[in-house]
Amino acid sequence: RSDGRRLPIELGFAAVELDDAPATVVFIRDLRQRFETEAELRRSESRLRSLIASAPDGIVMSRERAIVYANPAAARLLGVAGPEQLVGRSFADFLHPDDYRIMGQRVAKLTLGGPPLGPHEYRARADDGRALVVEVTSILFDDAPGPAVVGFARDVTESRRLQAQLMRADRLAALGTMAAGVAHEINNPLAFMMLGVDAIERMIERGEPAPDRL
Repeated sequence: RSDGRRLPIELGFAAVELDDAPATVVFIRDLRQRFETEAELRRSESRLRSLIASAPDGIVMSRERAIVYANPAAARLLGVAGPEQLVGRSFADFLHPDDYRIMGQRVAKLTLGGPPLGPHEYRARADDGRALVVEVTSILFDDAPGPAVVGFARDVTESRRLQAQLMRADRLAALGTMAAGVAHEINNPLAFMMLGVDAIERMIERGEPAPDRL
């Protein structure tokens, strides 16, 4: 521009005749708005990638049950060195066979146009040998190469272990309460019998005949 600033433009040319002489018409389009929009889109995509990469829960994108993308949290969850080591692998490598079949049935409903899948717990085993309980929520994602399933995975192993301990403690407390009640019911007639035996012993010591009934 006349003030020295540069700006992106798009030029188009058309050959015409002007006063029986060849001429060229130049079409000039200001591309600043488009460039600014594209730059903002790139910044938005960068922020989104950064958000996904730093998410505390595992995020995995799969197509036909093969992993095509995973974030670092998913790699840590499944016991591999980095997300790239998950790409191309199947969930069958990690899930219990019965739970893998369940996942297949749920994903089939999702890809047929069903609603997003609510949280579901799966038994899994990480590459480093850890036994896991993973809670997964899945949605269908319209990706450029084709529809994909995005799963948000959370490790609930410790939570379920503590829950199981709490349930055992509750059962033990209930058993203790029941045992105390049973002991009380037994002690009442037992105390009455002991009093009767004691009375009979005193009568025998005095030489008195024992009565037919106490």
